[in-house]
Amino acid sequence: MICSVPAPTNHNDLLGPGPNKSRRLRIEAVETDTPLCHRDVMARGQRSAQQHGWFHLTDRGVDRQDIFIDDREHRIFLFELANAAEQFGVEIHAYCVVTTHFHLVVNCPEGGLSGFMQRVLQRFAVGHNRRFKREGYVFTGRFRSDPIIMDDRGDTAAIQQVCRYVHRNPLDFMPRSQLRAFPWSSYRA
Repeated sequence: MICSVPAPTNHNDLLGPGPNKSRRLRIEAVETDTPLCHRDVMARGQRSAQQHGWFHLTDRGVDRQDIFIDDREHRIFLFELANAAEQFGVEIHAYCVVTTHFHLVVNCPEGGLSGFMQRVLQRFAVGHNRRFKREGYVFTGRFRSDPIIMDDRGDTAAIQQVCRYVHRNPLDFMPRSQLRAFPWSSYRA
């Protein structure tokens, strides 16, 4: 048996009871043959089972806080990124790490996208918290992964477009003339 609360049927039900009215919430018991499991009531959808191919990955600091506050934090993140890429066979084609977030364009020919990102984010977060004597989350939950869809001929235009977007990310806080000098992007490569 599953208890459910009936949805409001009109606008007054949404506003609640009036000043002299009491309101009872009716709970109905609903029988079902299929038991609910956690994935039926999750607040977010499950990540795609596709773990191989091209992806645009991003994540940001919890509450949009600064994560990469100095050169050392940038270097440590890129170090963890390189180690995990080697371990999981992930090819990093573009990256940009700004103060509050990062962007990556990766190819995962052997799969392992989630394991790769879990290793990078977990190792960085543990070290970050230790270095700054803090506790709690560093990133806003799970990372975002958008597959980059190519046409049947293997045209790379979609990949190039996403790489341009990633490399132009610092333009939000610096003039275009300084883009080539930004050290935490693969733009110069």
